[in-house]
Amino acid sequence: MQVSESAPNYLYCSIALLYEENGLVSAAQAVEYHQMLGPDQQWAITWTKMQVFTVGLQRFGGQDDAGWCSSSFVTDWKAGNAGF
Repeated sequence: MQVSESAPNYLYCSIALLYEENGLVSAAQAVEYHQMLGPDQQWAITWTKMQVFTVGLQRFGGQDDAGWCSSSFVTDWKAGNAGF
């Protein structure tokens, strides 16, 4: 899926560390799709997804998190927009 760089929309990915003990990290992660909508072009969240996970401290990093955010959006978008 390709998106124009000038498109007035974006994905916002956030992660919150919930707990760390004995080399394990529990965290919550959310991704939101923001679009400009309506005649007044107001920002709106038009899609969101969340997850809670536990992972080893050594594997806890931003690249996997960003991958989950983008792949979750693409999978759901393609499921709702057949033919693209």
